[in-house]
Amino acid sequence: MSATSTVLAARDKAGTPINLGKWHAGFTEVKKFADANGLPLMAVWSNGELCSHCTKFERCISQPVFKDWMKDSGVVFYFACNEDKSVDDKTNGKGYNWCWKKQSLNMYPFVRFYWKAKKGTVLSDGTVVDADKVIIDKAVIGDTLDKRQDKAEGAKNCVAYVKKVFKPYVPGASAYKIRFNPNTTVEAINAVLDGIDAAGGHCPCQIPSNDTICHCKDFIQNKGIGEPCICNIYVKQGVD
Repeated sequence: MSATSTVLAARDKAGTPINLGKWHAGFTEVKKFADANGLPLMAVWSNGELCSHCTKFERCISQPVFKDWMKDSGVVFYFACNEDKSVDDKTNGKGYNWCWKKQSLNMYPFVRFYWKAKKGTVLSDGTVVDADKVIIDKAVIGDTLDKRQDKAEGAKNCVAYVKKVFKPYVPGASAYKIRFNPNTTVEAINAVLDGIDAAGGHCPCQIPSNDTICHCKDFIQNKGIGEPCICNIYVKQGVD
């Protein structure tokens, strides 16, 4: 039995609806779905039992710590192997060459991270994407993610690395734009902006930390459409 059988068996088949948080087959449809929805994509190409590190890496991404992170990541996932026979996923097919990125990666598995953000998407630092554009495009080998550790320890390393690569992405943040609060006076807005400058870019209404750079983490992650930030000068506006 193939060492990759657990991941291969757990994938959603090509031609079935794409669900976030699960591995999928069918490269072309997965890539098209990610681009159409402005979602980041993590793609893995394995060489199965012919690659000793592939078997270790696949154990890592099958661990609960990695699978639990996948569920809420908002990321589209693609997994294929040299054992696949479909047009898109066979060796040297579209999926293979895309994961490899023609960068002469010299070890399996190939892992590629990609994100074409849509106009209006709010990044984790609060900036707003001004036009549809590729924000992330990076190809590495599996060792880079798991640091050659196995099982749970390797899985933790994988999660940490993927989070770092996709740090600009905030799940669900593409559904709004940020604007000045129309219910706040110009004088109040200017006073807060002066306070932000004086605080070195931090929200003046909070104790400075890595989470209080304006637009702060609380506003980006916890406030809904129409809700103002803690300083009452910014609100989220829905994107048509």
